[in-house]
Amino acid sequence: MIKPLILVFGLWATIGAASVMQMSGGAVVVSGGNASASITSSRQRGGVELFLDVENIETISGATQSVNKPAKYGSAAIFGDDATDTWDDDKRTSGIFKYGDGDWRMWYQGNPDEFHATNQITYLCYAVSTNGINWTRPTVGLTSYNGSTTNNIVSPAAVARDTGWIVSTNVSGSFGSISFGNFYWSSTTGTNWSQGPDVTPTGESYVTWGSTDFFLMRKSNTWRTYSQLYLDSKRVGGIAYGGANITNTYTPRAIAMPGAGSLSTSDQRYFWRVKYHAGNWLGFVSEFSQASNMLHLDLYFSRDGFSWAEVSDAWIPNGGGAAWDSKMIFGGKNLIREGNTWRYYYDGSDVLHNVSEDFNIQIGLATIGYERIGQVGTTGTVVMRPITPTGGLLINTDASGGTLKAALFNANTGVVMTGYDYTDFDTISSDTYSTAGTWGGLAIPQGTPVRVGFTLSSATLYSYSAGVPVSQVIE
Repeated sequence: MIKPLILVFGLWATIGAASVMQMSGGAVVVSGGNASASITSSRQRGGVELFLDVENIETISGATQSVNKPAKYGSAAIFGDDATDTWDDDKRTSGIFKYGDGDWRMWYQGNPDEFHATNQITYLCYAVSTNGINWTRPTVGLTSYNGSTTNNIVSPAAVARDTGWIVSTNVSGSFGSISFGNFYWSSTTGTNWSQGPDVTPTGESYVTWGSTDFFLMRKSNTWRTYSQLYLDSKRVGGIAYGGANITNTYTPRAIAMPGAGSLSTSDQRYFWRVKYHAGNWLGFVSEFSQASNMLHLDLYFSRDGFSWAEVSDAWIPNGGGAAWDSKMIFGGKNLIREGNTWRYYYDGSDVLHNVSEDFNIQIGLATIGYERIGQVGTTGTVVMRPITPTGGLLINTDASGGTLKAALFNANTGVVMTGYDYTDFDTISSDTYSTAGTWGGLAIPQGTPVRVGFTLSSATLYSYSAGVPVSQVIE
């Protein structure tokens, strides 16, 4: 049975705010672009600290902050070309989900094998899996292709080339998906779709095929879409807001993406995707190079959804030689937890951009440890900016070859709190994705502003949280 969902339209963007580091004695004092030492700030201090930038770091000595790259799953695509391909010769991920019953569902954009030669059209298609690796295409029997309904097409009909599909969810638990273009589709079954009214942003020149993502914000109950737009003949960023209802008018706020001024008119950012996770905004961005005629995938990061910075160039590198993803990589939007692993599904091609032949786009998989995209390691000390904990301190670390200890400092004076020094901490010396940090069995005090410090000896700190509520400020 296909789980219910809603299909929606959108476009999207970013802006960068680089952090500044200054030497002070033996330590590095970190000053984030929009950060403040104040406990209350419109910048994110809540949720999970992923260490994708240095904004929340007060001081760091000895240790270094860095961003990790995922590992590709095998050498071949997991869902790609086969002899029966017709209506979905090219396959691009629209949304992949794992359900509570262990079943996996994929909605993807299918381009017919004659896509680049004659009618450039696309369909929304559907696939199923029991493990997220091996996929099958069930016969849905709804839409005719070449006179037959023996296919897995779920869109009522083909749509123009410059239309695509993105499937996502919102915080209310209902399913949503987004299409390139100025309209959205809705469905209660995932197979029978109806087109809704246009939801075109106004006031800016958005390209209709820019990638899209919608989020229903927990604060102020507003839909948001990120989109490509043209600025000085470059594809840069823009953002648009709707209201509580997805059909409300979208008022755009143009934002220049980081480094846009240095991009040539042909070295541009395509196919933006956004993933929100516990106070962190991750942007998966395909950057096109005129010199190589290739696309590679970069990772961008934001703490508020507005100010963005690139944190990893070629986060998923193109494959070598004649690999299936050697020439172009298109970002997916789903980071899916499977045990202690995050799965990231993406699209790749062994054909150069702007060629007059089949792109042969296939779907692949890369994996990385859960909440282990960023890190601080391996020997040294890091002290974080103030927070007011509302829950226990949970630590994600690999200290199997050494030790990790934590301390608490008064948020105002910087003096270590009695009973919460490094020497009082219950030392962690294992590889753990979530261990409670305690001091002689005592948990972190709640409701008291503190600075958390970590001292590492041959250990890596990937992430931590202290039950801090996430504030999703929209403006």
